[in-house]
Amino acid sequence: MYYSLANGLGLVIVGILLYFNFSRNDFQVKRQALNELFIATLAYIMVDIPWTYINHDLLPKTVYTQVISSYILAIVGYYLISSWLVYSFTISGKTKFDYKKFWKVVRLVNIGAALALGVVMFVIPDFWVVDGSMRLLFYILVYGPLIITLVFISIYSFIRSFQKTHYARKREYHLNAFGPLVLVVFAVFQIINNDLPVLVYGLIVSMVLIFLSVVLFQNTRDPLTGLNNRNQLNRIITNIGKERPIDDKYILVMIDANCFKFINDKLGHVKGDEVLVLIAKTLVEVSNRYKEKPFLCRYGGDEFVMVFKDTQESEIVDLQDLINDELVGRDVRVPISVSVGHAKWNGDMRDYETCFRMADENMYENKAILKNQ
Repeated sequence: MYYSLANGLGLVIVGILLYFNFSRNDFQVKRQALNELFIATLAYIMVDIPWTYINHDLLPKTVYTQVISSYILAIVGYYLISSWLVYSFTISGKTKFDYKKFWKVVRLVNIGAALALGVVMFVIPDFWVVDGSMRLLFYILVYGPLIITLVFISIYSFIRSFQKTHYARKREYHLNAFGPLVLVVFAVFQIINNDLPVLVYGLIVSMVLIFLSVVLFQNTRDPLTGLNNRNQLNRIITNIGKERPIDDKYILVMIDANCFKFINDKLGHVKGDEVLVLIAKTLVEVSNRYKEKPFLCRYGGDEFVMVFKDTQESEIVDLQDLINDELVGRDVRVPISVSVGHAKWNGDMRDYETCFRMADENMYENKAILKNQ
C-alpha cells in the first residue's frame, strides 16, 4: 500500500516537472538533458512497481520473476544515473556536439554493463536468489557503482560551484550537489528498512531540488543567447560592492553591435536574433582566451557587458579588434562588427555608475570612429 502511494506520487510529481521543463525557455542542450533525466526517473519508478509487487508476494514470486525484475530495475537504474551524470555535464553550457558525444560514450558503457550483468544473472539465475530474496552480492554489484557515481556527481558539482569561472551558476551547482547526497541517504534507509518506500521519496526530493536549481538559473540567464542577463550583472556588482576589495581592480566593458537596427529593419528580427546569438558565441570564445575569464552578460537589445577582474588595462586594449576579427570569419551573409568601450573600476559602489557611464561613452566614441572609416 505504502509503495503504491509513493510510486503514484512520484509519477505525478516528476511528470509535472517534465511537463514544465518542456515549456521552459532555456538553451536546448540543457533542457534536453534534464528531460532525459526526468524520463529516466519516471521509468525507474514505473519499473519499481512490479519489482516491489513481486518481492512482496503480490505477483507470482519465482526465481525467474525475481531475477528478471531485478535485472530490469538495475538497467533502468544505470540509465537514471547516467542521465544525471550527463545533465551535470551540461550545467556549465555545452554545445549540442559535446552533449551527443558524451551521451554516446555513456550509452556504450551502459550497454556493456547491461550485457555483462545479463550474462552473469541469466546463466546461473538460481545463484542469485537465496531464501526468496536476491543475494546481497547483487545489490553490491548493481548499486555500488550507482552510489559511487552519485557521490562523484556531488563532489564534481561542489568543486564547480567554487570555481571562479562558474560563479554565476553557483546556486545551481550547489543544489545539483545536494540532490545525489539526498538520494544516497534515502537509499541507505531503504536498505535498512525495505518495508518503506524511502528510495522513491528520495528520488522525488532530488528531482524537485534539481528543477528548483534550473528555475533559479533561468532567472539569471538570457533565454536567447544563454548568457547571463542584466539581473545577474546587478547581483554580481552588488556582491563585489559588499566585499569592498582593497587591492582588486576591475574593468567594465560595454559592447554594442554596429548597424543592428539596419539588420532588424531590412532582414527581419529572426536574422537579428541569429546575429545576436552569433555575437554571444564569439564573445564567449574570446573571453575564454583570458587567464582570468571575465563575467559576461547580455545587457539588453544588442548590448553586452564584460567585467574583468585582476586584468591589466593593456590586456584588453585590442579587445574590439579581437572580437571583430572573429566575427569576420563567421559564415554569415551580412557584415557584423561591434564597438567596445571600457573604464576602470575599483569595486566601490559609489563609483560604479560613473565608471559604467564612462565605459558607455568610450564605446560610442569608438563606434563613431568605426563609422567614419
